[in-house]
Amino acid sequence: MTSKASKGKREGEGFQSLPHILRFKKNRAIIITLIVGICLIGTFYFLLSPLFPQLTFTDGKTNQVVGAFQIGIGDFFDIHYTHSIHKTLVIERYKIDENYHIVVDQLIYESFGVGMPSSPEEGQRFRQEDGKFIIDNINRVLPFFDLSVGQVVANHQLKIHDESIKLSDMVTPGNWLRIEVKKVPLIRLWKEGIYLDKSKHS
Repeated sequence: MTSKASKGKREGEGFQSLPHILRFKKNRAIIITLIVGICLIGTFYFLLSPLFPQLTFTDGKTNQVVGAFQIGIGDFFDIHYTHSIHKTLVIERYKIDENYHIVVDQLIYESFGVGMPSSPEEGQRFRQEDGKFIIDNINRVLPFFDLSVGQVVANHQLKIHDESIKLSDMVTPGNWLRIEVKKVPLIRLWKEGIYLDKSKHS
């Protein structure tokens, strides 16, 4: 009798614990769903939030971004062009500051004259090297700047990350570009790459 009673008691306890097991499994499923949901939300936030800085070139007429390049604090880029009067090379060097503003850092040119400084301003340094005139430490901070792309002589080129890109490949010569740093989503970097219109360079 005792053995049968004990067996019945254990079976009764088993039936009583079944709801607890079902509740545990239900709660575990809810917790797993919540964790997966949080991970998905975090992933989408990371992919879609504008967290990653790019140097962007926007067509001044259409307001469309026609070029974009990954850039970080302390990075440099150059604009090269041929002076329309002197027909000599001019190099404007820019760097990115801690606020992701563009800073005019250096000017390199080969001839004095129209449009070229004859002496440095206060705080700037002037020197000659290999037949070129160089002004350093300009430190002019620009949230953005606009550049008219030359039609005949200038042949404006961007030099960045060991690449050289003609600005006339971004817009029709005679148009202008707005150059600035914008933060964009990671998914755009994956989708568009460093340069937005690679077909023009293929």
